[in-house]
Amino acid sequence: FYKRLKAGKDCFCSSTIRDFLDIRDFFSLMDLALEDEAPCGIFNVSTGEGKKIKDVYEIVAKHLRSENSEAPELPPASDDAPYVVLDPSHTYKSFGWKALVTFEETILNQLRWYDEHGVNQIFSHLNGNQNKIEK
Repeated sequence: FYKRLKAGKDCFCSSTIRDFLDIRDFFSLMDLALEDEAPCGIFNVSTGEGKKIKDVYEIVAKHLRSENSEAPELPPASDDAPYVVLDPSHTYKSFGWKALVTFEETILNQLRWYDEHGVNQIFSHLNGNQNKIEK
């Protein structure tokens, strides 16, 4: 969204829901997992909260003060899961850890980094057939 909106291009949003985790939260759990007496096993590293892709778009558009305020929502492609949100309750019970950085702050931190360092390439899991808005 960032690169396309900066270039004045249209965007679309998949109607999927995802769990967005800030890298600082991820590293805080990794610090705990590397301790000598850390629990072993399989743990979900997540917020446990689903956010629409459209929510990401809206934060990016607001950040850029974009005039392209509309982005149609398209159904997920056949190879795309409509909902990916993990349950972190076992991780919390085992480590006392939970994600602390809010969704909006996670996206805004990324956007500030983009602003400071520039963005030249963005790669996506979307195939060429799904990029229907490309002009």
